[in-house]
Amino acid sequence: MRDFLNALLKRYDLHDVDLSVIVDGVLVGRGIATDDPTRFDEQSLYRVASISKLFVATAVLRAWEQGHLQLDDDIRTHLPYVPRNPHHPDVPITLRMLLSHASSIADGSHYWINPSESLVDLFNSPDNLDKFMTFATIDGQHPAPGERFFYCNVGYILLAAVLETVTNERFDEHIKTHILTPLGMSGGFTVNTIEPRHRIVPLYRREQGHWVAQFDQTPQQMDFRQYQLGTNPTPMAPQGGLRANTLELAKFVPVLLGERPDILMASTLKNMTSIAHQDTVWHPWETYGLGIHILDPRDPWVPSGDYPRSLHGHTGVAYGLNAMFYLDLDTKNGVIFAATGEGRPRSDYERDNAILLAFQQDVLTFVRTTYWTEKK
Repeated sequence: MRDFLNALLKRYDLHDVDLSVIVDGVLVGRGIATDDPTRFDEQSLYRVASISKLFVATAVLRAWEQGHLQLDDDIRTHLPYVPRNPHHPDVPITLRMLLSHASSIADGSHYWINPSESLVDLFNSPDNLDKFMTFATIDGQHPAPGERFFYCNVGYILLAAVLETVTNERFDEHIKTHILTPLGMSGGFTVNTIEPRHRIVPLYRREQGHWVAQFDQTPQQMDFRQYQLGTNPTPMAPQGGLRANTLELAKFVPVLLGERPDILMASTLKNMTSIAHQDTVWHPWETYGLGIHILDPRDPWVPSGDYPRSLHGHTGVAYGLNAMFYLDLDTKNGVIFAATGEGRPRSDYERDNAILLAFQQDVLTFVRTTYWTEKK
């Protein structure tokens, strides 16, 4: 594995790479490659971007198990300040739609507001609201909630606010207490929940020949002393702010394999991993469960198209990070990979319109041919 990762790092001009391999539900290999072993090591934690959504979805589904909410609740039941889609004012936006990216909500130009501010005030200010969220337009049409897939980060911010209102716990602390700590994961969504802080490393892009940190240059704790639950989880970045590494993420594998009923019951897991929304229009993310992406081998954008079964998990893309976490729920084989910095334009890494970049496809092929024994 070490030789493969070192070659991958150099071939694709990546900052650091981190790989864990799962066979039959068990971690069988983990390796890293880096040009600076004094800064990046096996214990380093970094922002894993949208892989975080797996943990938000798990928390929402736990709350459903415990009777705190219903998946088909109107979001306004919990957050009355969230507007209806003005093109479909009689159609409620449900929590299930938010989980499966079918709510008709679209991201604005940014989805972060100052910790001292409130989503309530934001939603009451139409000019500022448009910067935070809008409603999807597809082929000149305005789809109704539940009608079309439209990937949306803001939806997971709203889900985090719902969690706070129904559990009476701050989002980052709730995830830490009820999911991460029971699994033995030492990361978290805020610096406040991670010790020691020096384990957190930045994400990078190469600019004018030099690596430039894009995020977590100087991780700082947040001041939550005046924070009111359910009003503004944006500084915690529910949509993508979990700090972890592939070894940490491997501890979440038993949850998706139904081996941790204290986290999610088997019946709930089936609900999560089943197709919740499948668009009829060609789109690489059209097959989605509740907070989990499904790579269907029949789809032309899936790399290594001869692989005979679906993979469940998520990718993570932000600030130069490119990561993936995928499991075959039948064989219990999995691959968890992250590159913490991209040295070239993203277009240089794209291949055959596939959802995974060229180096991610190389990783998947390496893991399949080296570690996995495929069932016929």
